[in-house]
Parts: sequence; structure tokens; C-alpha cells
Amino acid sequence: MKQKLKTIIVIAILLVISIWIIDKIPFNKNINQQITANIYENGVAVGQTTLVMNGEKSNYLFRKKERFIGEFLIPYAEKTDRSDLQTSITWNGEDNTQYIIYFYKGVFKLAEDMELVPYLLINDSMTKFAIMLTNHTVIATSDELYKLYIKHITWHSDTTSTSIVEVNKIPKID
Repeated sequence: MKQKLKTIIVIAILLVISIWIIDKIPFNKNINQQITANIYENGVAVGQTTLVMNGEKSNYLFRKKERFIGEFLIPYAEKTDRSDLQTSITWNGEDNTQYIIYFYKGVFKLAEDMELVPYLLINDSMTKFAIMLTNHTVIATSDELYKLYIKHITWHSDTTSTSIVEVNKIPKID
């Protein structure tokens, strides 16, 4: 009986350790794509731009918080269109928004420094998104995402801050 109990305890401990390790290890997905998006000024699509995304996106099994590290180059936003510039996009599983920050040679650049609003809406596969420049121009892959973005995310130029309205009502982008 003692031997059977020891075996059960050892198996339970190994199982808990295995689940803990699997939870900590991201199963990264390589992202290497170019996405065409519309440029919206004052609610009207005035042109298009092509974003370049190269990097790795984490895919944890048991967590909602994921991250993309790599290039997220927006030619229309000139300060972001440098091949030596790296980007970190963090998924916030609680409210379906993402936070973007840039870094160059170990120095972090806030999105505002890059003339971008720090919050964006983007799907898990990074094929559909909406992001705003600090001059209130929005770059989005569809009219639907443009409208969703401006409904929930507001940039305040005077205070250089962002407000997110009805956080719990932002749907997850498929």
C-alpha cells in the first residue's frame, strides 16, 4: 500500500511539473507577411498602404496574454518604416486590445514617439488590424475594423493620452 501511494504521489508531482513547464513555454509562430490596409482621414478612405510584419508571435497553451516581437513597419507612418526598428505587441486577453511599443538598439520608444497611438486592435493571426496615428489618421484592413476602432479608442492630442471606451464590449477580432 505504501509503495502504491508513493507511486501516485510521484506521478502527481511529475504531472504538475509537466503542466507548469508547458504553461511557461510558448509555441512560437513565425509571422512573415505583408498586409494591405486602408488609410482613413476624417472617416474617409483616402488611400492604401502595405504593412510589413516579420517576427515571432508567442502562442501559449493556457494563457491569454501573448506577444509579437519583430518588425511591424508602416510605410505611411514614416518613423516606423525602418528595418532596424523592432516592435513588441502585447495581447491583453481581458479586453481584446493590444499594446504596441518600439525599440531600437535596446532603447524603448513609446508609440507616441513614433507618432502612433499605443493601442491597436489586431487578430491572433495578425492579418486584420486597426491602428491610429497621433494625427488621428487610422490605418485599418476594413471599414468594419475602422469603425470598431474609433468607437472604442480615442486619442487625446492635448494630453497625449488614450482612452478606451466600453472595454468589455470590444469583440475579439477573428
